Amino acid sequence: MVQWTKNINGAFNGNDAANDLAIDASANVYITGYQTIANGNTDIYSTKLDNSTGNIIWEKFEESDLLDEGTNLVLDNNDVVVAGSREVTEEILSMHLQVCAKDVITPTDLMERHPIILVYTIPIEGN
Repeated sequence: MVQWTKNINGAFNGNDAANDLAIDASANVYITGYQTIANGNTDIYSTKLDNSTGNIIWEKFEESDLLDEGTNLVLDNNDVVVAGSREVTEEILSMHLQVCAKDVITPTDLMERHPIILVYTIPIEGN
């Protein structure tokens, strides 16, 4: 028996997707993926849905003007941990090389999609 269904459509009616989900001890549903933005690129999108109604409790966007995608979601103690990828540009390449000089990315890699991991935590309870 279906308890509820939820359609989450981004503001620009683009190609949005859910890539991973988790369920907490209270049966609330956590989803990560991406939503298409105005310029046709994508932002990481994560949300928490109420277990009894499917209503959005909170939602989080990892915004940029690039191709971003949430690929994995894990509930860890009291945090939601989301990992994903971001398109590499010259600006991000420069920042990445300054922070982590041991990772070598060649100029031919510019503007390609690379698995630069973005991880953030959101408290499970509260927000």
